[in-house]
Amino acid sequence: MVSVMGLISIILFTLLIKSKSEEQACRLIGQTGYLEFSKDGDIIIGGIFSLNASRVTENNGYHAYPTSFCTRLNPRELLFARAVIFTVEEINKNPTLLNGVTLGYRLYNGCGSQSLVRAALEAVTEGESCRKRVQALIGHSSSGISKAINLIVGELDIPQISHLSTCACLSDKRIYPTFFRTVPSDQFQITALVQLMKHFGWQWVGIIKSAEVYASDGVAEFIKQGKAEGICVEYVIFYRRSNTKIEHKVIKQLKASTSSVVLLFMSLSYTRELFKKVDGNKLPRKQWIGSEAWISQVDLASLGSKNILHGAMGFALPQSIIPGLLEFILSLKLSDEPESVMIKAFWEGFFDCSFTPSNTTKLCSGDEDLRTITSAYTNTELRSVRNVYTAVYSIAHALHAILQCENGLNPTTGKHCVSKTDVQPKQVLEQLKLVDFTVLNGYKVSFDENGESGAQYDLLNWQYKDDDSVNVITIGHYDSSLPEGQRFRFTQNTTIVWALQSTEVKYI
Repeated sequence: MVSVMGLISIILFTLLIKSKSEEQACRLIGQTGYLEFSKDGDIIIGGIFSLNASRVTENNGYHAYPTSFCTRLNPRELLFARAVIFTVEEINKNPTLLNGVTLGYRLYNGCGSQSLVRAALEAVTEGESCRKRVQALIGHSSSGISKAINLIVGELDIPQISHLSTCACLSDKRIYPTFFRTVPSDQFQITALVQLMKHFGWQWVGIIKSAEVYASDGVAEFIKQGKAEGICVEYVIFYRRSNTKIEHKVIKQLKASTSSVVLLFMSLSYTRELFKKVDGNKLPRKQWIGSEAWISQVDLASLGSKNILHGAMGFALPQSIIPGLLEFILSLKLSDEPESVMIKAFWEGFFDCSFTPSNTTKLCSGDEDLRTITSAYTNTELRSVRNVYTAVYSIAHALHAILQCENGLNPTTGKHCVSKTDVQPKQVLEQLKLVDFTVLNGYKVSFDENGESGAQYDLLNWQYKDDDSVNVITIGHYDSSLPEGQRFRFTQNTTIVWALQSTEVKYI
C-alpha cells in the first residue's frame, strides 16, 4: 500500500510543482473536502488526524467503480485534534511568545491511507495563490502514513512533527528531510526492551507482531539488538487482520513453545483486535512483554485477557498532566463546531442518541454533559497527549525565533527582520532544528540532527487484584539522556507481580 501511495504522491506532487512554476493559484486535482476544524490567524499550522478508525471498500459486484466509506469513530484522534486547538489558544493568550502574532489552524480528517495522503496534499496546497498555506504540519499518528506524507511535504520544505509515529526508519533524513517527532523513536524503545530482558536473564523469547510498519521495523530491530546481547528468538507469529484462524495459530504455537517470555509488538488497534479474537484463558501462562503502543491502556482489561495481562510489563511514555486541558476537552459543545459532521457523529456515539428522530434510539438534545461519559476522548491523562502539546509549542518557539526584530535585524539569525506575512516553511524548518525550551514544570524539548527529541519511559507492570480490578504500576524508568549503564533503573520500594509465579519481588 505504501508503494502505491508513493506513486500517487509523486504524480500529484508533479501537478503541484507545475502549478507553482506557472504561478497559478494552488489547486488540488481530484477529491478534496478533508478539512474538519479551522480558525484563521496570522500564521497557519496544519494537522492530519484519523477521526474514523478504518475505511471499508465495496466492489459493487465489479459492475461499477468501487465505493468506499469510513467506519468506526476514533475518539483518541479527536482528543489529539482538540489538543492542538487548546494549545493554539493557549499560545495566542501568551503576550510574549509570539508578541501579538496569532496562530491559526487547519485540521484535516481522513481514513485509510489514500485519503490521508489526499488530506495532506489539501493541507499544503490550500490557500489563495499559494499564500497562507500551512507553515508546518502536525501528524500523523501512524508511521506508515507519516512516511507517505513526508515524501510530499519534504519536497516543499514544510516541516512535519509527529506526536506518535515511532518507526526508526523516519530518522533517515535522506528520505524524510523535514520530519520531526515529539515521541521517541522505536530505536530507544527497543534498546530499553533488550536491556529489560537482559536484566532478568530472558534469553529465549517468542514474538507476536502485526502487519504494519511500526511492528515490522520494531521487531526487526529487536532481533538485531537482542542477538548482540545473547537474546534468541524461538518464533515470530505474524498477525494480519484478515487471518480468521489467528486464535488457533497462537494457541498452537504457544503450547508447543519452550520459551516462557512473549513480546507482543503491535499498535493499539491491532492489540484490541487480537484480544477480541484470542481467548486468553486458552493460552498457557507466559510472561508477556508489551510494546509502548498498548502497554499503558488500562481499558484493554475489559476485553477479558487477564491471562495475558496479569504480570505483563513494558515501557510507556511518561505520565503528564496539562493544566486546563481536561476542562477544555469536557467543555466541548456542538455550537463550537457547528459545521462539523464528525462532532455530531461523535456526540451520537458518546451518548447513544441520534439527532434524527428514531423509534429505537433516544433523541440527542445537544446539551448532554461530557463529564458523564468515559471515553478515550475524555482521557486527558493519555500519555501521548503531551506529544501533541509540545509539537505545537515547538512550532511556536520556531516562529518566535523567526519574528524577533531589533534595529532592523533578527538577533537570532543576524539577517533582516521577517514580518508575519513573509514567514516561509523553510524558515520554520531551520529554526525547529534549534528550538530548546521547557514546558510542563521543566519538561525539556529540543531536536537532534535526526529530528529526535530524546527518550524517557516509565516501566509499567500490570497487577490484578482479587476482585479482578487492575492497577498498572510504574516500577521503573528509562532515560536515554543519562550515561550508558544508568539509563535503566527500578523505582525504590517497588513490588513487581509476575505472570509465571504467584510470589512478588520487591525492589528496595
